[in-house]
Amino acid sequence: MKLRIEAASSILDYSRIAFEIQKDWKLRIGEPEIWYRGVGDVKYKLLPGAYRSSNFNNWDEWTRCNDYKSFAVSYLDFHPSDEWDWYYVMQHYGLPTRLLDWTESQLIAAYFAADAWQEDRNSVPCVWMIDAASVNKESYGVWELPFPQGDFTKHWLPNASWNDARVRTFEYNGVVYDNQNPIAITPRRTSPRIVGQQGMFTIHGKTQKPIEDLFAFTESAEMIVKIEFKGVSRTDLLEELRVLGISKSLLFPELPSIADDLKNRYIFANALASAGTQQKESEMAKKKIRKKAKRKVATKKAAKRKASKKKAVKKKAPKRKKKAPKRKKKAAKKKAVKKKAAKKKKKKAPKPVKARRKSG
Repeated sequence: MKLRIEAASSILDYSRIAFEIQKDWKLRIGEPEIWYRGVGDVKYKLLPGAYRSSNFNNWDEWTRCNDYKSFAVSYLDFHPSDEWDWYYVMQHYGLPTRLLDWTESQLIAAYFAADAWQEDRNSVPCVWMIDAASVNKESYGVWELPFPQGDFTKHWLPNASWNDARVRTFEYNGVVYDNQNPIAITPRRTSPRIVGQQGMFTIHGKTQKPIEDLFAFTESAEMIVKIEFKGVSRTDLLEELRVLGISKSLLFPELPSIADDLKNRYIFANALASAGTQQKESEMAKKKIRKKAKRKVATKKAAKRKASKKKAVKKKAPKRKKKAPKRKKKAAKKKAVKKKAAKKKKKKAPKPVKARRKSG
């Protein structure tokens, strides 16, 4: 079955889409266990860090975990109580594990998507939405979310699933299972980060395939949805979330996070002010252009009116003989004067007397 993909243009739009999906799932299965995961690009699949890169093909997870514990213990404000707590700490502080972070809050997931988004790389942020119980139903046939501290989930810990280990089969409550597929677990929230992020986890087994690919042709394929953010900027998304109370200091309750929040607020305020100035300037320029255009139109209309008036006057007025040009008039006058003078001379001149011949 083809993966369902939705598009959102704002946090409000995204929340509306997520709510509609939730309603749809409730009609299908009753009460879904909805988890969200925000990522900076739609290209990122539901695959944990330890399986994402070929650099970790020979990753000895069990040895690395023991190394981490020996180095990190003096830096922590709290002491992890068991192997699972240590595994969560490793995940939250950057060590590649088979854990995949999820949250029960759609807004927190949107924050992680927006915060990780690199706009200059033409990437598209998105939020994955799953029904966690459906993941477990497909993996081992039970609609439940186990707590990690128990005999069932221990088979997914590093000492049982490190890279040299084969797929393990085990018996639990009279049924035989294996640790091949991923499962969804409900962690103990002992870390301030897990508390702030309302954190949940899926943990991969030996199969190095993304969750969406594993369940693509199963009954649970419809219980995985991807919501992409399009037609919106990273700054706008983060500011919308800040107004709704979601910020870095809430999710990472540490001093550097407070500093980052204050810096981001200042940067946004400056961007908003400069955007306002630019908008005013562009509006002024547009007004000038509109005024010029209006003047041109008015001038053309006035010229047309004048021309039409002239035509109307010409039609009403009686036709007159065309006046000769001034030069022609002068020349004609001169001719007339010359003619008159010539006539007068003719009248005044005496008639010639003919000589008489003598007779005889």
